[in-house]
Amino acid sequence: MKNSVKAWIIFRRILCILFLFFLINYFQAENSNNLLTKKTILTEKQIKEFEKDAKEGKFVDIKDYTSKNKVDTSNNISNFGYFCGETITDFFGVKVVDFIEFIGNFVS
Repeated sequence: MKNSVKAWIIFRRILCILFLFFLINYFQAENSNNLLTKKTILTEKQIKEFEKDAKEGKFVDIKDYTSKNKVDTSNNISNFGYFCGETITDFFGVKVVDFIEFIGNFVS
């Protein structure tokens, strides 16, 4: 009876840790998608200015119409979240697949 209770406690702790890693990975991915979206969107004013210069025959370069402000918002917590997300992605993307193929070799 005591072994099953200890096993259940260990299982719950592992499950909580995996859930925590999932949340870290999820929010890290969401934040990176939002940052990429914000960087690629041109405002209406910038688009109109670009079209006006193109009609006038001026040399146009997209770098002249995008914002050049780059703010580094990373800190220790976000770096840790990124590290955890990359580690989990690597684990599930590579190592679990390799393990399943390894087990599959014995079944066949």
